[in-house]
Amino acid sequence: MRLPALTLVVGLLTWMPALGQSKVSTEQTLAHLEVFDVIVEDLDEDTERHGLTKNAIETDVELALRRSGIKVYSNEEWLDSPSMGYLYVQVNAFGNSNGLYVFHVHMSVNQMVYLTTGDYTYAQTYSPPGRFGTIGAANLRDVRGSVKDLVNKFINDWLKVHQE
Repeated sequence: MRLPALTLVVGLLTWMPALGQSKVSTEQTLAHLEVFDVIVEDLDEDTERHGLTKNAIETDVELALRRSGIKVYSNEEWLDSPSMGYLYVQVNAFGNSNGLYVFHVHMSVNQMVYLTTGDYTYAQTYSPPGRFGTIGAANLRDVRGSVKDLVNKFINDWLKVHQE
């Protein structure tokens, strides 16, 4: 009973609109970003033991970006670029004793934004709706497909504003 309730909560959180949205479309925020670093959040040991690994996700994301012509830099190179952003990927998976997992995938682009005070900070400026679902432990590595769906959405949006 707890697993369906958790699925519902994760689904509602994914669907809720972000607070503090601007009048600029999310695609427009990608217009001046040329270089990306990829940051994948650590996964818990149980998730990695069942075949869904941080390294595989990071490789998938970087390869998809490079294949589409988007520059991927290391953290050091990225910091030297004036048009820098980072693609942040977070995958959460929670399993039960029956080998069933609930998962949620979140992806966002974060970039430097300047405040009216003259200061700057990094903020999330692009985030397609996340993905969530349930999957058996033996198929947990297939969650990478949900990550790829979000990355492909990002790539299409990035290409759309860079081909104009």
